[in-house]
Amino acid sequence: MNISFNRFFRRNGLLRIINNVYIFCVTIALWIVWRRQDSADFCSDISKAVDLEMDDPYLIEFIRVCKMQLPTKKEYKLINQGIDIAKNVLDDQYLGYRHFWADAVFFSQLLIPKEKRTKRFFECGASDGEFMSQTYFAERFLGWSGILVEGDPFYFDKMVGKNRKSTQFQLCASTSNKSGIMSFLHIEKGKVNGSELLYPGNGQLYTGKVQNLFQLDVNRVVDVFCVPVYTMLLATNTLSLDIFFLDVEGPELEILKTIPFDKIDVAIFVVEYNTNPEKLKKLKAFFEEKDYILDDNSNIDTLFVKKEYMENITVDISKTVFYEQVKKWYGLKPLVD
Repeated sequence: MNISFNRFFRRNGLLRIINNVYIFCVTIALWIVWRRQDSADFCSDISKAVDLEMDDPYLIEFIRVCKMQLPTKKEYKLINQGIDIAKNVLDDQYLGYRHFWADAVFFSQLLIPKEKRTKRFFECGASDGEFMSQTYFAERFLGWSGILVEGDPFYFDKMVGKNRKSTQFQLCASTSNKSGIMSFLHIEKGKVNGSELLYPGNGQLYTGKVQNLFQLDVNRVVDVFCVPVYTMLLATNTLSLDIFFLDVEGPELEILKTIPFDKIDVAIFVVEYNTNPEKLKKLKAFFEEKDYILDDNSNIDTLFVKKEYMENITVDISKTVFYEQVKKWYGLKPLVD
């Protein structure tokens, strides 16, 4: 009798456990479906998120739910694993672009006191997250992370597929203090490598002004939701950065003017000026007002460092030493001078 009772109890106890687990799983599944539907409904009405101030709670929640891709722990899926960056880091023909990110990383390690380093970056104009990426090396080999911003949905999807370890936004940086929608011209097979998004009325690419625009293969006009940089920082609870990379083919200064410098702390800015001396002059004047010093510039990008870090420099190290370390990280032989 006791044996039969124990068997019955064990059998029914197990059934109850299975039943409870089943109910729990169904509940979770229904909750996920409800949340997805709720999010879909929330994201479908973008009009409610337009023309909002940069710190508006609704706008912040909207880009978190609808426009933000969280970092992943999956393995990188890259075309060449970034080896081209290491090979060309000291090549003179890449002084204007490909190794300028290394200058920024170098200066951040050299100038920022260890207790103030965040190992956080913000890259506006991240493209596909690999080709000419200014942040990939620091993320993969130095353990940095940050925010990647790309407005072109085609490039954004490519970037997501590469499994970057940083938060990604499918947005463009607004040139005003409010959110809005901007129409961009998406050009394929033009006189540049890859496709580009052009700010309206700009027509500037990193290789120069677009020539014979109507003879190019104009694929489509792309409407992109734009928010101020500060909105993205608030959405990720990021108010301190080691490096801010800004490369948006034209309106860099207008975007910078939207940033409340009294509310955030950025050690180094790397800004594209694209061989435009007048633009460089305006950038220099702007950053001088914000207590930044022009420390280095190529024929395409320029680097501004917060004055307090430049004044406290106590270490003397050659950039070459840093670049040689880059080679070692990639397992390549050091260069011979």
